[in-house]
Amino acid sequence: QPEFYEADFRVDKLHYVNVTRIGAYRVHDILECIFPCLRNSLCLSLNLAASHGADGKYWCEMLNSDKYKYPAEFKANNNWHHIFIKVPLY
Repeated sequence: QPEFYEADFRVDKLHYVNVTRIGAYRVHDILECIFPCLRNSLCLSLNLAASHGADGKYWCEMLNSDKYKYPAEFKANNNWHHIFIKVPLY
């Protein structure tokens, strides 16, 4: 029987959290960025590039921390959007 998880993601547009990445990959859209995070128990938030490259893809950074744990590392940034889980996965 498959397991289903529900998470309430929020986006802080034009913000970036500068913490250690646990993964980085190229994606076509925000959902393609979020799904690997849902499958990784260490993932607590993401940084998604605000604009795509020449190949039409966006950089997505998977993070094992978030803006609540490191508020000093949460800053305005015109190149990124920060995606975080409002309700933690159980």
